[in-house]
Amino acid sequence: MRDDGHEPAPQLGARVVGGAFPRAHQAANLRVAGAGEGLARWAAGDQVDVELSYKRDYANVGADPTYAPVHVVGQVNGPDRHPRDIAVAVNGTIRAVGNTFKLAVGDSGELVSVMVPESALRKGRNRVQVFLAP
Repeated sequence: MRDDGHEPAPQLGARVVGGAFPRAHQAANLRVAGAGEGLARWAAGDQVDVELSYKRDYANVGADPTYAPVHVVGQVNGPDRHPRDIAVAVNGTIRAVGNTFKLAVGDSGELVSVMVPESALRKGRNRVQVFLAP
């Protein structure tokens, strides 16, 4: 964060602050430097192109005081390569890890479903990103 309280402009080439990425289960709460949208890189893993089911809800957190969009759900765009280890960043900090999966019935493709803590969300607009974990 800059001295004026604003986050710096997103940058390509996100890296975990403090060095190499640890094992996926140790990733929660690591800050991602330069966690911009688009073709961001995260340690050894790329950002995963996911169509988030509740994308609009992340843009206006707090509009409904009885609801917080803590369930990150979406469909992976591109070839199905499940199961993949993933990490979910909220506002530049890894807040959850999990695996992609495919439903036993139907053809929904490769899916993401993880829970993030409510404390990860801030009032107003939030940035949610999914990365491959090494």
